[in-house]
Amino acid sequence: MNVTRTTAPGAGTIFHCISREGQHFRVLVEYSGRRRLFVYEPDAPEGAPPGERGGSNKPAVTITLESDEADQLANLLHTAPLPDRMAELERRLAEIAEGT
Repeated sequence: MNVTRTTAPGAGTIFHCISREGQHFRVLVEYSGRRRLFVYEPDAPEGAPPGERGGSNKPAVTITLESDEADQLANLLHTAPLPDRMAELERRLAEIAEGT
């Protein structure tokens, strides 16, 4: 996935994302901690940079998530469950500690 980052003065940080299939969405991380997801219609050629897309630049769907909801969604999107990720981190830390 191609991800670029810009600052939205007074609002937060915007992550512009284009998937391998050319699907375009943005994530606005507001200073308040809230996240807004903006999903766009696939109206530009694959690989077109964000902001240089043809057609409408208006999102087809906007989803607002509070911090806890964003955390829940992040857990759903991970390819491994939280306990497995924690076990992997603990294993890596143990390897680092043994190496020092």
